Amino acid sequence: MKVLVVEDHAMFLEYVVSLLKKRENVFEIITAKNGKDASGLLHGNKIDMLITDLNLPKLNGIKLIGRVRAYYPKVKIVVLTQYQNGGLLRKMKNLQVHGFLTKNSSQEDFQEMLSTIISGNFSFMAGPPPSNNLDHLNGEEKLLTDSFPKISSLSKRGTEIIKHLLENKSNQEVAHQLFIGVETVITHRKNIYRKLGVNNLLDLYKLVVESS
Repeated sequence: MKVLVVEDHAMFLEYVVSLLKKRENVFEIITAKNGKDASGLLHGNKIDMLITDLNLPKLNGIKLIGRVRAYYPKVKIVVLTQYQNGGLLRKMKNLQVHGFLTKNSSQEDFQEMLSTIISGNFSFMAGPPPSNNLDHLNGEEKLLTDSFPKISSLSKRGTEIIKHLLENKSNQEVAHQLFIGVETVITHRKNIYRKLGVNNLLDLYKLVVESS
């Protein structure tokens, strides 16, 4: 299966790719950071599955899905988003999206959803209920107003380490990848957790998701 993943946040994009690499039935993964590039990649590539965010630059996810449905009707579509409300879910179903998952869902939910879709079924796993602050919004442009803020308090090295940690790499693997000592990685990790107010990797992942 060839999968196209569209996500403008680099760390979350790499996290999704790392989960896909665990699947034996995924033989190629293509990535894009905006809807326009994704639309171009669909042309000439025999994509089996599209996994996309909704809040994308240049061409938002809803418009991208509309194009896919019009020109590539056999492609299976999965939406990974921070948004969840009744109107949006109905819109996704009307667009014949195969799967819908919020970004605060677990790795297990993600893998279960993919297995369900690959077997030929639909999967709308919305995850924990969000706040109701989106329920009053109308129109896709108002639904897609957020963007990923920068974690400005961290150094470049700290950001690099977060990226590797979210790929589920050990301290030893991160040290080898960045050509630094294991103790240096451990020190950076403690400082990152302290600056961001988290206690473990799961809290760090949730913070990245909530910042999206």
